[in-house]
Amino acid sequence: MSFNQSRQTFVAIGAAVIGAIIWTLGISLTIASYNHSNTTPFSCSNHFISELGFPGTSCLAWLFNATEALGSLMSLPIVYLLGKQLHSRLGYVATGFGWFTFLILSGIGTLGLIPGFLYATHVPFGYLIAHNDAFLIFFVGWWVTVTLFTIAFCRYWQNRASRPLAVAGMMCWLVSLLLGVSGVFALQHLKGTQGTSTNDPIVRVIFDSQASPQMINAWTESHRPHVSWPAIMEWGLLGSVFLWHGLALVFIWMKTREASE
Repeated sequence: MSFNQSRQTFVAIGAAVIGAIIWTLGISLTIASYNHSNTTPFSCSNHFISELGFPGTSCLAWLFNATEALGSLMSLPIVYLLGKQLHSRLGYVATGFGWFTFLILSGIGTLGLIPGFLYATHVPFGYLIAHNDAFLIFFVGWWVTVTLFTIAFCRYWQNRASRPLAVAGMMCWLVSLLLGVSGVFALQHLKGTQGTSTNDPIVRVIFDSQASPQMINAWTESHRPHVSWPAIMEWGLLGSVFLWHGLALVFIWMKTREASE
């Protein structure tokens, strides 16, 4: 094993550890701040992850956005080294999509750090639209990335280091599919529900108004279902991404050990 390869492995593992710490602390502290700032506590069963970074929701909304902006960049060395270890055209294409995907995710966090949104006392409608559009791009990019990597690892099924990541990729693909389906059904439901669709004039007035965060939060919570499958599946997507990263590190470590032997 060359010194350069050893250094790249060290960088990828270090980035993964730093990323895990950033995400864990960022999400935990922001949830605590959200619960302190709002009468209804944050629940994974009906709150989306991204709500933690919405302007005006808590005094630490900036921390979640900074977590998303910085933590996403920690994935880049892992994706790069995966593509290099595969050493195939498909692996390199998957790496390109992976870099694009996590840069988009970092951009979503950066969006919330723009001064006009960072110091807003409510959720501007323009921010909501921009965030949703960017998340859709990220979602499609992640789906393509995990699909390409999974196909590449399935081609190397005879290698025992590739099997766990191939199975994890299938799981991630399934979770992404379920999130997409639940999102489509939710949108269809919103179109038929007066006062809850983002296209509804009432909703736009609510988000564009200068009402206090408490008033906006009270309106939002009154229209929030007790169980939201898109929200649950979005948390499932986050968990599957973490699982994929963990097994990616196992793959990199096993391939590095094979090279050293």
